[in-house]
Amino acid sequence: MGTHLLVIALLICLNEKATGAQHVIAFYPFVFIVIAYSICELGRWIGKSQTAAGVFMGVCLLPLIMAQTVLDARYLESFQAKGGYGFWSDAIYDLASFVRENPGKNYLLMEWGFSNQLVLLSNGRIQYEDFDCRQNNLETCMESLLTRMNTYFVFHVPPFETQPLLETFKKILAKRNLQGRILRTFYQRDSRPIYIVYEIVPPMLDAYAKRGGFRCQVGWQS
Repeated sequence: MGTHLLVIALLICLNEKATGAQHVIAFYPFVFIVIAYSICELGRWIGKSQTAAGVFMGVCLLPLIMAQTVLDARYLESFQAKGGYGFWSDAIYDLASFVRENPGKNYLLMEWGFSNQLVLLSNGRIQYEDFDCRQNNLETCMESLLTRMNTYFVFHVPPFETQPLLETFKKILAKRNLQGRILRTFYQRDSRPIYIVYEIVPPMLDAYAKRGGFRCQVGWQS
């Protein structure tokens, strides 16, 4: 356990982008382990008997355990009251319900923070891929996505994106004379939009819409 936390702490320190709250929480217990280990070693060194050393270590370790307990309790209390925020919003439950209601679709998850939750909450029934762009140019990465007419694209909306994925995707569609539409918008408890499900409109339906065949506008607009 200690070695595992040490490796995590080392990787966090080596990654210049590891500055989020989740990285602090991951690193936080390691500090207590180091302090607790030091206290235990000090107790063995100064203790004249096992009882005295045990009492000393118990007195020193109790504040550490209480501090961690208070932190966890406040975190859970905040989540229960506010429903989380950003990548940790409980709006993920509404998104998972949408996935369960549309099981025949393929989902392209355009950013991290979706796949594990949706796999769990859909009992593993979601058909999905994670968008992976290892190139510097997002437009180049997205070119291959334009033929996916039977796919639902799941985005974070600004300001919750780590990259301007949604606007870049819209830009690519416009360059290829394609249209997209928002199928569903999902909101945090503070009424701010957090996720959208987006799809590319097949060219024939797009042409029909331009002739006035139907008019439909759903959800959040940038």
